[in-house]
Amino acid sequence: EQTKSGVPFPQPRACTNEDIKVGTMIASGCCCLLIAASIRPNLWLLGGIVGAIYGNDLSAKAVILANSPPVDGVVPVPPGGLYGDTSLKLGRKIATRFLKIWDFFQGMWFMYRTGQLSYEYYKTYETLDKKFGIQNKMDAWNARFIEGKDNFDRWEKDNEIGR
Repeated sequence: EQTKSGVPFPQPRACTNEDIKVGTMIASGCCCLLIAASIRPNLWLLGGIVGAIYGNDLSAKAVILANSPPVDGVVPVPPGGLYGDTSLKLGRKIATRFLKIWDFFQGMWFMYRTGQLSYEYYKTYETLDKKFGIQNKMDAWNARFIEGKDNFDRWEKDNEIGR
C-alpha cells in the first residue's frame, strides 16, 4: 500500500477469519496430538490430524455464529464447549502473534531491500561523478550561492532604509 509520502511500506495485516482458522487448527491439532500420544505413543500423528480437522470445523462454526444475529436476545455459545472456546482463543493468539512476527520480518526485508537500492544508487552516482565531476560542480555552485548571499546581506546592511 501507499503512505501519504508515496513510499510503499509494508502495512501490518489485520487478523482475518482465515488466520484464526489456521491458528485454531494448530492449537486443536497440538492439543489432540498430546492427548492421543498420552493414550498410545503411536497415535500422535492421528491425534494431530483429527485435532486439526476438528479445529477447522470449530472455527467454521464460530464464524457462522459470529455473523448470525442473536435469537430472542440470547447470544449463541461458541461451538465445542470449553475445549472449543479454549481452542478458538488459543487460535486467535497464535494467529495474532504469527502476524506480528510476519510483519516484523516483512519490515526488515523491506529495509534490507531499500538499503540495497540506496547502495546501487550511490554506486551509480559515484560512476557518474567520476565521469562528469558532478560533486565538484555542485560544491562550486553552493560556494557561489553563499558568496552571493553574503554580498547581498552586506549590501542590505549598508543600504538599510528605515529600520
